[in-house]
Amino acid sequence: YRKVILIEGAPGSGKTTLAWHICHEWGSGKLFQEFDVVVLVSLRDPCTQSAQSLFDLLPVMNASQLCDVVTELHSKYGNGILWVLDGWDELPSPLQQSSLFHQLLCPSKISHFFQQSAVIVTSRPISSADLHPLVSSRIELIGFTDAQIKEYLLENLEYDHQAMETLQHHLAQNPEVESSCYLPMNAAIVVHLFLALGCSLPNSLHKTFCLIVFNCIFRYLKNRVCHEGELPSLTTIEESSVIIHHFPPDIQEHFRKICKLAYIGIK
Repeated sequence: YRKVILIEGAPGSGKTTLAWHICHEWGSGKLFQEFDVVVLVSLRDPCTQSAQSLFDLLPVMNASQLCDVVTELHSKYGNGILWVLDGWDELPSPLQQSSLFHQLLCPSKISHFFQQSAVIVTSRPISSADLHPLVSSRIELIGFTDAQIKEYLLENLEYDHQAMETLQHHLAQNPEVESSCYLPMNAAIVVHLFLALGCSLPNSLHKTFCLIVFNCIFRYLKNRVCHEGELPSLTTIEESSVIIHHFPPDIQEHFRKICKLAYIGIK
């Protein structure tokens, strides 16, 4: 019986984190010990998307060792191998229909090598309908419960109950932001900004996401492009109505082009 398990969930619900957790727990001897090999494949990676053979998917650096591993796996017809394919929704449509990854999932087209291997694949629901006839089980990630949100926030505040009360007060004043915290990624963004802004929060969900994007870009500029002296604090930015003006002049035009491209893509 060949097992193919589909894990579905909204963006930010924890699909990638779960995929990594599965591999970590297997490597620690705590999960899925019936498998001899577990291979995590990030389908959003351009190098992965260009893979033409099994050689391109295995994380083995030495060419001789790689050949030995592939030969051994072939001899088992995939038995004892678990493939964890993360991000089916980020795989270009042509590759979803015909590729090495499609061979892993589609019983009618798999090579003899994949016949006895097991597969876990993650995807957003909007892109996974075609997979439903191919899988043996489906799991949906629905995010945090109210109790889990509180537990997660408190843990990230290092169990500072006074800070937790302040955070809950800010969230109660902004139901839009509060209601988004059922997604683990959003909860992580909220607690990160709360700490970065000195126990405060933006007054809208739009400003919350703007600030986290700005923070990621500025962290990159600080670490890689050495713009350190030109970067304002998040508090200064949070009080501004036009965030792009805080970018260094040589970055502003590039950022405008990226925003325009994203906007055209959404339309």
